[in-house]
Amino acid sequence: MKKVLGILSFALVLFGFTACNSAQKSPEAVVGAYLEALQKNDVEKAITYMHFNGEMTQEEHDQIVATFNDKLGMVNNHYQGIASFEIGEVEMAEDGEHAVVNYVLHYGNGSEKKQSDKTIKENGKWYVDGTK
Repeated sequence: MKKVLGILSFALVLFGFTACNSAQKSPEAVVGAYLEALQKNDVEKAITYMHFNGEMTQEEHDQIVATFNDKLGMVNNHYQGIASFEIGEVEMAEDGEHAVVNYVLHYGNGSEKKQSDKTIKENGKWYVDGTK
């Protein structure tokens, strides 16, 4: 029984790594994962898909989380949250390490907004550029 539980635990950990890795396999995948986290009001998860210059202190992390929570609160109050999103055109830079992902946010109140995010590839994984 212990052996079965050990194998099951390993499979779940492996699945978790695969799921995270697949969310960062392309510019559009990482923006989709980032937007999905924001749609679910999961700021901590959204931040894991972002690239910042250098290491972040706990104070900087907390400030970013507070800022995102404030912005999401406004979106939820004014637009009734993010109902869905559509990933559009991806503009890949010549270096293959940067891209702009265009998308449309559909809000709960029926309105929509076209937006884009810059992405960057680092160590084989794509991130939403958080240095804007």
